[in-house]
Amino acid sequence: MEPTDLFGQTKYVGFLGRGAFGTVKGYELPDGSHVAIKNIIFSENDIDSETLAELNSLKILQGKPHIIEILAIRINDTDILSIDIMLRQYSGSLEQFISFINRDDRIRVYNDVSKQLFQGLYYIHDAYIIHRDIKPNNIFVDFNFDPKTGELLMDPVCFYADFGLSSQLPCTTKSYEPRSSNAGTPGYKAPELLEGNEYYLYQPDIWSLGITLLNYLTDDIHVNGKDNEEEIKNIYMNSNKIGIDARRILDRNEVVLDEENIKILEAMLLFDINMRAEITDIVTHPIKYAQINQLPKRGDNHDKNFNLVEYFNYIEWGINLSKEYQLTITACIISFDLFERYLTLSKPKEEYKSYIYLACLSIASKSGDNWSLPLDKFKEDYNLDALIQSEILVLYKTNYMFMSCDLKVMIEKLYTFPDPFLALKNMYLLLKKKGIYPGSKSYNYLENIL
Repeated sequence: MEPTDLFGQTKYVGFLGRGAFGTVKGYELPDGSHVAIKNIIFSENDIDSETLAELNSLKILQGKPHIIEILAIRINDTDILSIDIMLRQYSGSLEQFISFINRDDRIRVYNDVSKQLFQGLYYIHDAYIIHRDIKPNNIFVDFNFDPKTGELLMDPVCFYADFGLSSQLPCTTKSYEPRSSNAGTPGYKAPELLEGNEYYLYQPDIWSLGITLLNYLTDDIHVNGKDNEEEIKNIYMNSNKIGIDARRILDRNEVVLDEENIKILEAMLLFDINMRAEITDIVTHPIKYAQINQLPKRGDNHDKNFNLVEYFNYIEWGINLSKEYQLTITACIISFDLFERYLTLSKPKEEYKSYIYLACLSIASKSGDNWSLPLDKFKEDYNLDALIQSEILVLYKTNYMFMSCDLKVMIEKLYTFPDPFLALKNMYLLLKKKGIYPGSKSYNYLENIL
């Protein structure tokens, strides 16, 4: 059965909630399982960055343990553009779990819960994704309990959710790119984000998960404040100068935890991002698996004359595009991959290729950077309505999904396609014609990962 056919198999159960994005309703499938369908309405028919970031991250992480799974997606291209996302329904959030379950029972299953959350975060980071909004409300839990006593009746199973603020990394820890510090939720934001640091990789996720686990153990966030300044003050009030003093907080709340778990919490909550623990430090036996790639495969065309010098030229065009439109090179690399995949599925006329590539660049910018491409810059040369329609078309043709791109893997795969970057070349020539091209030839950072 095709995923979109699942929508026709559902039986309405009830209304679950409403948010700024749209509505969530509960349904039942023929096998008796329950699902939630989130309907997201786009303002002015513009597909927003948070939705694209979530779809992209969940596609990459599809089938991985302790990550919520998208069961089906449907784009409703009517008078008002909207998208339906079908997700499996869970018992509740970790925030609800903390509220409903008595602390003794929570501490009893702490090792199991923390292990699940560490494992899920390992998969997220290993796929070059940072979540950027880890907190109890963004973790779903399957559990059952006695409402009178708060006693657990089954062991909880945890799933990371809400990837709307997730961002893709450049697929190498050697390459830092600026990204917004305006991410996360008060009480769970890492100090580097509170201070406006735009150069970070996985470190904020480690901090947020550490605070989440402290909340789990003690029923309190401890470092929340009414603004960034007060929150930083509260962080340092609960510190031992090098990081959050987890041991003191646990003692103050009369929580008994073994020495190994205390040391892990303290390592996750260090102020120095270069000293803070990485998920591979915490997961002592990392799960090894092949990189997921469930998107349409490239065509069977081959061009054995393709060489790295030519590829570096494409990278250079991407650098110039990223400088002009305030994107990261990562977003431009994602757009190359998405454009190449589109061309294996459809053969647009030559005059439409630039529209298609711009649509790919716009989609990639929203998922890779959470930053919308300023399409008004193209209004002199392109029809903006046609560009928006091209964006919708690309989402349709590529099954609404794409993936982050490892530069080294892309170089290897480029041998399977003859000329995937014609539209990008046209964009480069357009920039050069307008005198925007900065003429940069700096791609030494690539040599470190080849």
